[in-house]
Amino acid sequence: MRRLRATIPAAALLAAAMLASAGCATVEGRVDPAMFPAAREAAADRSTAAPSARDRSAADRSPVAIGLALPAQLVAQEHLGERLNDSTATRVRVPIGRIVEAAGLRALAETFEGGVRRTDDGDLRADSGDPAGAVAAVVAITRIEVDYRDELRYFVPLGPLILSDSRLTLRLVLGAELRDPAGRPLWSKTLDSGAIEPRTLRSPLAKGYEDRPTSVIRLAHQAAWRLLLDLAREARDWVEAEHSRERRL
Repeated sequence: MRRLRATIPAAALLAAAMLASAGCATVEGRVDPAMFPAAREAAADRSTAAPSARDRSAADRSPVAIGLALPAQLVAQEHLGERLNDSTATRVRVPIGRIVEAAGLRALAETFEGGVRRTDDGDLRADSGDPAGAVAAVVAITRIEVDYRDELRYFVPLGPLILSDSRLTLRLVLGAELRDPAGRPLWSKTLDSGAIEPRTLRSPLAKGYEDRPTSVIRLAHQAAWRLLLDLAREARDWVEAEHSRERRL
């Protein structure tokens, strides 16, 4: 019994030493439009969208133009996360601001046939000289928070071999507003992706294998796309309801 008790902390120390001795690399992520899901796939997967946003087809586009306000400091925002449970204890730098910007431009362009006007502070007249009424409204991103975690499930050293597994998740939270063309807020909300996990297989021998850093970047793209697509469709529904109300008056 004494020998068994002595081997337990020794094994724990060995595992800790092996993790500490592993090199620590940093992977610089980038925006990759190919990682954004198709609109139909995103709508099918997104279970927390408003019913009106879920039920209407992505092909049902509004004929008006829309604005996208995203301050430069948010576009430049990056997130350097914790070490992953891989062989080199990799950390991933996620260019989340640029990913959100690309997702917003793409989701709005797929939802509003009149096009997307880009602005920094939400006042299109001040930024670009467009007259009032050039866009029906402005979708503004006011906050971006992202975090990924790779939680170790088990780590068992067996001589030269190691058995281990971990759970990778990413969560994205956005603050958003809908504004009139002059930048005055109409409504605001918080969008939360919840903890999402990759669907790719972990084994390098499996078909479709994807390493952990790539999975982190893909999850960031997927979370941003789904949240921005929901937001674009809610903005479309609000704009159309407002136009309908004005016609009735």
